[in-house]
Amino acid sequence: MTKGKEQFGVETRLRRFLKTLATYLIYFVIALGLIVLAGWSFDLEFIKRPITGLVAMNPLTALCFVICGAALCLERKKVITRILVSALILISVVHIVLYFTDCPIQVDKLLFHKSLLIEGEGKISNRMAVNTALCFLLSGIIIGGKSLKLKSAYYQVLAVILFYFANFSLVGYAYGVKEFYGLLTYFPMAVHTAVGFAAVALAILFKSGDRGIVRDITTSLSGGKIARVIMPLSIGLTFLAGLMSQVLNILYGASEELGVAIASLLIIVVNTAFIWLAIVKINNKDRAHRKAESKNRLTYSLLRSSIDSLNDITIVSIDKNFRCLSYNEGFAQSMKAIYGTEVALGQPLWAAVTVPEHREILKEKCTAVLAGQTITEEKYLKSEDKWYELRYRAIYDHNNDIVGVTLLSSNATYRKLKEAQLESANRELEAFSYTVAHDLRAPLRIIDGYISMLKEDLVDLDDESQRLMDVVSNNAIKMGVLIDELLNFAKLGRKDIHLRPINTWKVVEEVFSEQMSVAENKNIDVKLGNIEDMKGDPGLIKQVFSNLISNALKYSKKKSEIIIEVNSFRNDEEITYYVKDNGVGFNMDYAGKLFGVFQRLHKESEFEGTGVGLATVNRIIKKHGGKIWAESEIDKGTTFYFTIPTEVKNVKETWTLN
Repeated sequence: MTKGKEQFGVETRLRRFLKTLATYLIYFVIALGLIVLAGWSFDLEFIKRPITGLVAMNPLTALCFVICGAALCLERKKVITRILVSALILISVVHIVLYFTDCPIQVDKLLFHKSLLIEGEGKISNRMAVNTALCFLLSGIIIGGKSLKLKSAYYQVLAVILFYFANFSLVGYAYGVKEFYGLLTYFPMAVHTAVGFAAVALAILFKSGDRGIVRDITTSLSGGKIARVIMPLSIGLTFLAGLMSQVLNILYGASEELGVAIASLLIIVVNTAFIWLAIVKINNKDRAHRKAESKNRLTYSLLRSSIDSLNDITIVSIDKNFRCLSYNEGFAQSMKAIYGTEVALGQPLWAAVTVPEHREILKEKCTAVLAGQTITEEKYLKSEDKWYELRYRAIYDHNNDIVGVTLLSSNATYRKLKEAQLESANRELEAFSYTVAHDLRAPLRIIDGYISMLKEDLVDLDDESQRLMDVVSNNAIKMGVLIDELLNFAKLGRKDIHLRPINTWKVVEEVFSEQMSVAENKNIDVKLGNIEDMKGDPGLIKQVFSNLISNALKYSKKKSEIIIEVNSFRNDEEITYYVKDNGVGFNMDYAGKLFGVFQRLHKESEFEGTGVGLATVNRIIKKHGGKIWAESEIDKGTTFYFTIPTEVKNVKETWTLN
């Protein structure tokens, strides 16, 4: 059974308890044998025979219980178990054979021979009973069968027979019926011998509670719950009623017939009461089951109606054997239109998909989903001039195990058309931005050039005129930088990324080396953590770190000590990197503006910049299939996070509907 899960109809907690109880029963059997051997050693009468005047447990019987318990305790050690089982079977067979051949040497007289002779002078024999030997023989066969991996149902049936043998003797003692506890009146089975065999049988059954016939008793289904009440109750009542009849006979001199009649009446009353309670419980469950069925039928009907109303979506669900579990009308019509076939519940999906190539592709996709994958793909059907989105999703049961696959196909033509239109508009906008920015560079160069010439020719300008000319020149230069960044931003939209393995640690070190050499504040504490390698465009990724680290240095320059931390962490799907500083921070209410072009959260007089850097970073990360965000607190610093998928693909795609 899967750890942490519970299969339908299975009481795992109960079965764990029964296995623990089985272990204690095995220890009890071993202890019983050892205690009785000690009783014979020290001649302790109350241990040899718990009930005065009745037969004692033979020392050989006690030894066999120790062997039997040890064999059960050491089941995993196959060689030792088989040796112990062989010894147990051999002792049992030899005793039976020697008894029936009336041999002068009897194995049950070898241990404590003198004590047995003294005991034998009385009327009660303390030899090993024949039925005791038969029970040990049966126990050996059961344990040996388990060791040889016999089918669990077989050895469980033998264990039940062993339990009945023990119960015959115990019922015989309870009701005073000697024929029950001795096949031959001369060799009766001791009462604690019968208890020992009952413990052995229960230990064998409890240890295999999740298999064979015992599984039906330990189940959480109604039958199992009823069995767990009625079986112990019936056995317990039988003994209780017998003991009651014996007590009445001893205390009040009641006849055995009266005692048996009272015992029978008690059994009838209690069993009738229990049967009535069981009937009530079953009826209540049946009503709840019918109500739930009615609710399920209504839910299924509503669900079917909703699914069938989705004209542009086809849905089909299959099990692990690729048989159809459910489908909507759209799927049935689609199969008829494409392959000319009919779909039916329970039939293999391949019966409807008749094209071998399509069948193999479908089988490959469904097998991958059954193995835990999630697949989404888009296909263009030239015959219909339409795009379709196909989604393969796993079906999970209540234990979160995959039991089937659902395939959804939806018409994506309208969305693809809009995406193509949006892509075309973006290209036109980028081309326009590039043209405008490119055409503005020449006038700015001319302005800056003429200002420089004027400053050289007009050497006797007053200070105010000189200042104004410097303002014009500086703004022309700043405008040129801004235009260059706009050009780079526009080019980035049309550029495909070139993926290569990147030593991210080395890239970060290079960026710090470059940035710290020009930083205003040289008191910088750099903390580099476990920076994971990635797969991406080396030049663009360096630009990302360069922008983020330069921002961290710029917005932390007023601190007495600049602290910048770069680190990463990963999961199965992506790697997350972050750059953290202790700078001025910003108000998170304006975080949405952070990655827009020309968006600034601080005055230019405080911190220089063009407002294009973070927009460029955002575009680079998106082209790698990742995302970027920031967390900040005023005067406490900012942390920029960005993710790079473990499997990066160039997200720039051109959609065509030809």
